[in-house]
Amino acid sequence: MRNLRGVCRAVSAGKMIRVLLALAVSAACFLCFSAANAVKLPIDGDRRFYLYSASSQAVVRARLSLGELPFLKGESVTVQTDYEKSVKDRIFSAREEVEQRGGVIVLEECAGGVYSLYCYLPEDFGLYDGIFVDGNLVNLHIAISKTRTAVGSPIIFGGY
Repeated sequence: MRNLRGVCRAVSAGKMIRVLLALAVSAACFLCFSAANAVKLPIDGDRRFYLYSASSQAVVRARLSLGELPFLKGESVTVQTDYEKSVKDRIFSAREEVEQRGGVIVLEECAGGVYSLYCYLPEDFGLYDGIFVDGNLVNLHIAISKTRTAVGSPIIFGGY
């Protein structure tokens, strides 16, 4: 009887190791998938991630660690401007892009040579949770100047 208990413990320990290995592999796959899907703005450029807060108090990082993924609250991307298009043409193009995706522009402003479009796109577009700007829910911010264009979700924090 004692030998039978020892064999059962050995088999149980072997199964337990396999289960733990399977869980570890699953967790690693989940983290890799999560990291790959952390980027919500599919644009090449100078990317910034906002951690812990979707406000100007966010911690801003150029790169993320896997441990920071649960605290990700937003991101922005800045690209150098295509000089073949005027600022006016780029603003028009941005408006069209938002409308084609079923979004609405809830606020527009121009300050310091930067034209900003504050937009709301449907939830199925996959952006970050919105924040309120002047009483309007915003989840996409587009800032256009002569030299750069920046896109942020929910908005762009810091300079652009």
